[in-house]
Amino acid sequence: MTAGPITPDEADALFEPLAAFTHLVLAVSGGADSTALMYLAARWAARRKASPELLVVTIDHGLRPDSAAEAAHVARLANGKSLAHRTLRWTGDKPSTGLQAAAREARYALLLEAANPSAAAGEPTAIVTAHTADDQAETVLMRLARGSGVDGLAGIPPVGRLSRRSTDGHQLAATVLRPLLGISRDRLRATLLAASIPFVEDPSNRDDRFERVRIRNALAHLAPLGITGASLARTASRMQAAKSALEDATNQLVRDAVRIRLELIADLDRGRIVEAPAEIGVRLLRRAITWAGGAAPPAELTSVESAYERLFARSLPPAALTLGGAIIEPVGADCGRVLVYREPSRGDGLPTITVPPGGSVDWDERVRVTVDGGAGRSVTVGPIGVDLPALIAAHLSLAKIGLPADALRGLPAFRTEGRIAAVPMLARYAAAEGDALTAASLAGPPSAFEATPVNRLT
Repeated sequence: MTAGPITPDEADALFEPLAAFTHLVLAVSGGADSTALMYLAARWAARRKASPELLVVTIDHGLRPDSAAEAAHVARLANGKSLAHRTLRWTGDKPSTGLQAAAREARYALLLEAANPSAAAGEPTAIVTAHTADDQAETVLMRLARGSGVDGLAGIPPVGRLSRRSTDGHQLAATVLRPLLGISRDRLRATLLAASIPFVEDPSNRDDRFERVRIRNALAHLAPLGITGASLARTASRMQAAKSALEDATNQLVRDAVRIRLELIADLDRGRIVEAPAEIGVRLLRRAITWAGGAAPPAELTSVESAYERLFARSLPPAALTLGGAIIEPVGADCGRVLVYREPSRGDGLPTITVPPGGSVDWDERVRVTVDGGAGRSVTVGPIGVDLPALIAAHLSLAKIGLPADALRGLPAFRTEGRIAAVPMLARYAAAEGDALTAASLAGPPSAFEATPVNRLT
C-alpha cells in the first residue's frame, strides 16, 4: 500500500458523498488525521462550483495544559483556508475512571450542538470525522478481545447517526460521515508533509494506560503473523456485508411477526420468532427493545441474549422482565404473544418537555411533538402516567384496548395548566374504532397538537 499523499482526484472520490449535504461540521482536534481532513475538505470544496458550507469545530476537553493553544492553532489553520471555526469547551467535573469514554461522549454531544442550528432548520447537515483505516483495525481488534459478534467486528461504519438529548430536553441528531475510513494514517501524514501543513502530536496517543494505545502497540507485534491493519479492515468490510444480510432477514421477520399497536407498542408473535433462527430472533428482540426504550440507555447484547433465552428458547412459561428502558411482557393464555413497550416509571425514564407555541421537538427519541403557533401558551408533553384511570373512566372505549395499564401510561400526553389537553395516539385509536366523541376529545383543538413516531422497527 502506497504511503504517498492523497491526490486531488482521490479526494474528489472520497468526499463526493459529502456533496449531498448543505452543511458540514468538520471535527478537527489539530492532530495529523483531523488536520488532513480539514485540508482535504477545503481543497475539495474549492474545486467544486457549488459546495456545502464548512464549519470547523475543535473540542477543547480541558484535560491538558496545551489544549487551548492547540485549539487556537486549528483556528489559525482554518482561517488560513477561509473556513469558519468554533472552539467548544467541555466544562464541569471530569470522571476519575472511564475518562476517554466520557470525553468521547462529551465531544459528540458538543459536535451535535454545533450541527443543530442548521439541522433543526431542516437543512441536510452532517458531522465529518477523520477516522482512518488504522482506527478501524484497532476497533476490530479491541472488539475481538471482548468476544464481539458480527456487529462488533463490523467495526466503524462509513456512515452513522448521532443522537443525544440536550440539557434542555430537546433531541439532537445528525448524520456522521467518515470519508477517510479506508485511508491509512501514513498517507494522511504524507499529505500534510507534502503541503507543509503543521499538526499537533497528542501525547495521550502514546499513553499505554489507554486501551487503544495498547492495542495500537500490539498490532506491530501481530503483523508478522499476518494480523495487520489491512487484514483487520478486510474483516470489518466482510462483517459489514454479513451484518447487512442478517439485518435484511430481521426486517423480514419484523414484517411477519410484529404488529405495532397504538403506534408505540410492539406486539410480537412468539410462535413465529421461536421458529426463526436464534440469531435473527435476538436481533429482532434487541431492535424492539431499543425502539421501545427511547432515550433510555441501550441494553447490552449479553442481556438481550439472556432475555431471548428466557422468552423464546425455553419450554417453561416465559416471565416478564425490564431491559433497556422497556418492559417485555408475555401475554395471552398460552403466552403466544410478547409485548414490548416503554417502561413508564423509572427515575431516568420518560421526560416532561415544555413546547412553546410553534415549537416542534422530539420526545424520548421516539415521537416528534408539535404545538401550533396559535396555541397562545406553552404546552408540556410527558407520559400519561397517573392520569390514566381518569382517562379510562371518562372514555369507556379505552378500556377495550386490551393492553397492560403500564403500556398506556407511557404514551405521550399534551397538558395545559397541568390538565391533559390531548393524547394523539389514543385519539387515533378511538377514531379507528368509530368512537368519534372520544377521538375529538383526545385530539384537542383541530391541528393544535401533533405527535408522530420518528422511528420504525424496519
